[in-house]
Amino acid sequence: MFNLKVLVVLLVSAFLAEGCELSLDKNRPGVFLQQFSSKKLVLDVSGGSVSFAEGSTIQGYCSSGFRNLLRNQQSYNQSFTNVTLLCQNGDIFYLSGDSLEPVESRYSLACYESQASFYIGPVDYCKKLGLVYGMNIDGTPIIFAEVCYDIENMEVDFIHFVMGERPIILGKQVDVSPNNITYQLQKDQLFTFAEQNLKTLDSALRAGVKKELPNYEKIAQYSFDDLTPVRSYAGRFRPFTDSFEAVNLIPWWSTLKSDNWKTFYGILEKLSVDGPIDIYAGTSKVVRYPADDGCYEMKNFTYKVDATTSETVPLQIWNYIKPRNQNISEVVVVGINSPFLGFISKSPDIFGTGNCKDTVWLDPFMEVRRMPALGYTFCVTVQEAAENLKGFPAV
Repeated sequence: MFNLKVLVVLLVSAFLAEGCELSLDKNRPGVFLQQFSSKKLVLDVSGGSVSFAEGSTIQGYCSSGFRNLLRNQQSYNQSFTNVTLLCQNGDIFYLSGDSLEPVESRYSLACYESQASFYIGPVDYCKKLGLVYGMNIDGTPIIFAEVCYDIENMEVDFIHFVMGERPIILGKQVDVSPNNITYQLQKDQLFTFAEQNLKTLDSALRAGVKKELPNYEKIAQYSFDDLTPVRSYAGRFRPFTDSFEAVNLIPWWSTLKSDNWKTFYGILEKLSVDGPIDIYAGTSKVVRYPADDGCYEMKNFTYKVDATTSETVPLQIWNYIKPRNQNISEVVVVGINSPFLGFISKSPDIFGTGNCKDTVWLDPFMEVRRMPALGYTFCVTVQEAAENLKGFPAV
């Protein structure tokens, strides 16, 4: 860690003395690396520019080829997918062999297809279609998550990601990879999903609540959000992970999301400082609501997405926590994604003999986890989860 801090200080100091700043399209920046000694660093592009020192070079990667790189770029019979840029006398040049071409300075450099993708590949504990989500950079596979996908029903069984700080050194990406892939991801294994519009999804969900649950509209506040925080742990690659929402968006009960589940993840984040944590996440069952004032009959909550498609809302949101190096025990935590829990002791949705009290690292969670008003949450063993939760990994 000390060497890395020294490295960052040296790079910043060198640029302050004299250097170059490359303007980037903030929404389509491309990936940039810089060599320092024997290591390649991933540069931060989130601010819409990249700075580098006089006399130094950086490498840029864009699968579709950079645009606005050269003033007469259309006259070149090539796509600029891998470029080397040199800072010389305060100006930026494209380095091609022994020749130098001045980089276009009137417009921001843009990469229109700089997103991670889904690739068909082996996923441990998955009995359905395995998908690996990532991208290739300089011959190195960068893996952000794995997905076990039920292609027949077009549903996600589980998502596997790693909670932990992503290194800025390219060669250290495997430290937070959810698998041991060392080979490049192959284009002939690409798997695509239809694009989703978050506003459209939320609008249909709200309309469904208003129509089906008019008496419970104030408490049944649902909205689409990420099942897993994969993008939050992509580090400097975060600008390239928006496409993950194709499998990651689910309807959350706002109370569970903002209260008990937030508390739970706050504990995990503190633990991840001591080492990466493998997390498998999924959903199970369907939200039901009282169909009459007597609350004796429960009915599945179903809402219309369009004229021909109806959807349901998941009742149970589960996480299988599998630490790598920490001296903490594994556990499965389940949250009830509904205000209609009913009588806890009689609810078939609360199962198992697993007790959160047996999991010492969850102690800060004990006082609030069983409060339905904050989103009732409980713990089960891996075996109990495998027997009761849809899509649970076949561990």
